[in-house]
Amino acid sequence: MATSRKVATNENVQTYGAGGFGRDFTSLETWEGATDLNLVSAAQSEVIEVFDDAASFDDQCVPRGATTNSSYFRIIRPAGTPGEASWQGHDGTPNNGFNIINTSTALTFMFRIDEDYCQIQDLILAYNLSDADDYMNAIIDDGCTEAALVGIIADVSSNGGAGVIRGFQVQPDAGEVAYIIDCACLGVDDFAFQIDDKDGDGFVYNCTARNSVNGFEWAGGSGSGTFKNCLADNNTTDFNGGGGNNNASSDATAVGTGPRINQTFTFINAAGGDLHLDGADTGALDFGADLSADGDYAFDDDIDFDTRSGSWDIGFDEFISLISIGYPVLTDGMVSSLIFGRIVR
Repeated sequence: MATSRKVATNENVQTYGAGGFGRDFTSLETWEGATDLNLVSAAQSEVIEVFDDAASFDDQCVPRGATTNSSYFRIIRPAGTPGEASWQGHDGTPNNGFNIINTSTALTFMFRIDEDYCQIQDLILAYNLSDADDYMNAIIDDGCTEAALVGIIADVSSNGGAGVIRGFQVQPDAGEVAYIIDCACLGVDDFAFQIDDKDGDGFVYNCTARNSVNGFEWAGGSGSGTFKNCLADNNTTDFNGGGGNNNASSDATAVGTGPRINQTFTFINAAGGDLHLDGADTGALDFGADLSADGDYAFDDDIDFDTRSGSWDIGFDEFISLISIGYPVLTDGMVSSLIFGRIVR
């Protein structure tokens, strides 16, 4: 299995959470400053694992300044093991798991990756503020390469002031690449996902955008803006430029080869923030491309760590039927089982 979440070599794992729980850090920026090290010469990676100790956190972080390579780098991720009681991450919805609701106007982004190979994984992010500036949930800035945002949910956010809230952005410069994999944006008042390639190559794979202005946007440049297996639903404009393949939209704008335009998608509970595909979906289920051997970022799991196989689904979720793996199923509309909070009927 080629997971979308990278694991580093010789990880030095420290913890983050609320005060009074015995965590190593209660500020992500304090951890960032303490681990601005030459990780290559130390032959050690630095990882901060976050704990769902509070209803929400209000924090920001800019990973930058460490010396890294493809073996030794920094990761921000939830603690625990997915699918077990120890898991501190989300269940594929913004309703459970570690989440940051940012009210600070100190920085115009919640996370900005500014160093090579860094990954941020499986957090829930949202904004609650009123200000004249524009704000971003997470960005991979120019000046770094091979960094990734994986399994992150940007929850419904809007700026009560004159500014706007944006979802995710990558800005690779010449010779750089950046990735957004298995992420979702549930509603912001500007773009959900943007590749502003600045002459590098940006890749957005198996992501879902709903109820935003532009779902997936390519801001141009001499590099490539590549969207693969991305699902856009009910945005003002679902796709605005770029290329790729096997994308799907509720309007006529899906880009690349094999686009599925003017589709109707069936989710478990879109109004409640659950954008897992329903088994009755005919817009995205089984219409994706297999990226397990992709030449740029190979992986085969979805936002819930479920293995993608056979005909992949478009979007952040791979529908898994318990019937196909032999679990008992109750009838008459009764709930049969749960996977990461997903109800399979």
